[in-house]
Amino acid sequence: MITFRNKNSKKYKLNALLGIVIVMILAVGMLFQVWLKVKIRLIASEIENLKKNVVTLREDTNRLQTRAINLSSYERITRLAQNELGMIFVKQEVLTETRSK
Repeated sequence: MITFRNKNSKKYKLNALLGIVIVMILAVGMLFQVWLKVKIRLIASEIENLKKNVVTLREDTNRLQTRAINLSSYERITRLAQNELGMIFVKQEVLTETRSK
């Protein structure tokens, strides 16, 4: 029968404790690595969504700028003033005569 002496028993316990600590450190390291990979994938997914949003917003901006240019065109404003508001152009001669009276 094998018996451990007190000195060997302490050494065995110390080695076992050291082994358990090393395994725990490795497990924590592996869990950290998995967590980092998941976090990286989530961030990459968020970046892709943001890139799509940027493209959509740029398209919207271009569309709105084009619409603003069309709505503020001189021809459109003149047409609306004449057709919908009943405004007319006054000749320059009439304006100068009215001012001089």
